[in-house]
Amino acid sequence: MCNSKIISIVLLFWIATSQAVKWNGNWAMDCDFPEHDLANVTTKRPECGGRCSSTPKCTHFSWSSYNGGTCWMKYGTVSKYDAISVKKDMMCGVIYEKAIKWNGNSAMDCDFPERDLTEAIIKQHECSGRCSSTPDCTHFTWNSLNGGTCWMKQGVVSKSDAIASEKGMICGVVIKKSLSKTSIITVAVLVPVVIVLAVVIAFRICIKKKVQFQKTNLHLKQLQNENKNGYLTDNWKISPNYIIFNKKVGQGAFGNVFIAKISSSVLAKTCYASQTGMILHGVREDSAVNVAVKLLKDDASQLEINDFGNEINLMKGIGYHKNIVNMIGWSTVRNQLCLVVEFMENGDLLNFLRNRRTKLIASISEGDSSKIMFTQNYQKLLEKTSLVHETTLVDTESMTPNDLICFAWQVASGMEYLSLIKLVHRDLAARNILVSADKKVKVSDFGLTRQVNDDLNYTSCTHRRLPVKWMSVEAIFDQKFTTYSDVWAYGVVLFEIVTLGGTPYPGLSNCELLARLKTGYRMERPDNCSQIMYDHMLHCWNEDPLKRPSFTELRELFEEVLCRGGHYFSFEINEKNNYYSVPSFNSISSDTNDNLQEKEFLQKPVYSVEEMN
Repeated sequence: MCNSKIISIVLLFWIATSQAVKWNGNWAMDCDFPEHDLANVTTKRPECGGRCSSTPKCTHFSWSSYNGGTCWMKYGTVSKYDAISVKKDMMCGVIYEKAIKWNGNSAMDCDFPERDLTEAIIKQHECSGRCSSTPDCTHFTWNSLNGGTCWMKQGVVSKSDAIASEKGMICGVVIKKSLSKTSIITVAVLVPVVIVLAVVIAFRICIKKKVQFQKTNLHLKQLQNENKNGYLTDNWKISPNYIIFNKKVGQGAFGNVFIAKISSSVLAKTCYASQTGMILHGVREDSAVNVAVKLLKDDASQLEINDFGNEINLMKGIGYHKNIVNMIGWSTVRNQLCLVVEFMENGDLLNFLRNRRTKLIASISEGDSSKIMFTQNYQKLLEKTSLVHETTLVDTESMTPNDLICFAWQVASGMEYLSLIKLVHRDLAARNILVSADKKVKVSDFGLTRQVNDDLNYTSCTHRRLPVKWMSVEAIFDQKFTTYSDVWAYGVVLFEIVTLGGTPYPGLSNCELLARLKTGYRMERPDNCSQIMYDHMLHCWNEDPLKRPSFTELRELFEEVLCRGGHYFSFEINEKNNYYSVPSFNSISSDTNDNLQEKEFLQKPVYSVEEMN
């Protein structure tokens, strides 16, 4: 494969450097650019040159990459039917007797049918002076694209005798012979050099692909040989033949996310089925189930491959929870790792909330209050476990305050589970929470998740990008992550839920935020949020991590709220608030004017994750 590419590159270069075209004994050259002849376009000669070279009246032919070829004829007129069509509907050979005369010979730009030089007479002084007064010059044409071409039957006109146009182009440089001795020497030196460079570049490309293939294979072997967290890798692997890709639904720095289908019979044999105790009652074995496939990009670095492999291994050990996006298996597609997880029909919570906010405002303005009524039927939802092959029909277009309370409860439930198995998520945000068809929400995206030690503490010692506006003060300034730093992020998620997708810390750059957090600043209460709900947020943002609530306490709190009911916020939303008018967050690295200020606050560089919404 690589050898054929090298041969193609060499052949193309050899063809491109062949000698100039010869017409009726005269060497023809495109003189619009100094010292540039037709040698590099001889491969295109059949496209326009056929009739020109075989017509007795034709003295010269020039190929130009701009206009597709120019044919000069001494006398008479050639009809359009005798012309030759080339690419882009250009014509060669169309000459009119009424065209401008130079030294008694008719000359015309024949590249575009029925267009003569009359419209360009006012420009003749820019390039035509010497051509018309030089005995050896037989024709001249003006072309608005390249500034003019002058053909001379014999002799050589030096650059000093040529005329420069307004665009720095030269008219009058015509070479009698194909290549001078100097040119031959230059070509003789350059051809081998370019060939060697082409071979080296092609070789490096081949080596890079080979190394990438070896790196992926090495990691796959590690996955196959590891017995991590008590789960054998082979038990999780799904043959790519069983995965039918549908369409891409997302992308990020790591790669792409696709909707795919897996047959129910294959799904029933996975570790996912074993963990959930899934029994396919009334489900045909040949039926297909939607799944999401996270596919690593083709040019992934070794670090990205390792991180993705670590994410896969981590998810194998998480186990099943109804409020976690659960792993179904892993596979390889085109020698690249891919992770197969549960498919969530309504996408991420951030966009789900924003879309519903728009519809809510429209429905309220139309006087339809039915979409914002409280409901009290959440106990079944709290108890129900939904599997990947089960889809409950729920009206996801309507939205109630209790829906939002239920979202908060479900997120707390999922995060409680992670904290109990000593995992720190580190990237909890509405964009990383997914929504199913029946309004169940699940925590996802474990790319930054880490196992903590016995002190329930994880210290970052890398320069990875982190979500600054969701991070706790100790995570930002000390790079220490605990389950309580996830609680801080949960408080920001509450803000996103209450505001139906509002942006945290609106109007503040990351560096401005760091300065204000050090002084004890916290986000203001949203207009539609009750003081009680805002107090829950502030509790999560306590400067002392140990004074923040646990996820168990948060889950119990919102479970009680759901059962008891109450007024915690309203849907009277004013979209003029600044947290509705700015992007979700900017990268700290984009605040280029604050780089020095950033270093004053951070012991180690911390960068923001780029949002793909």
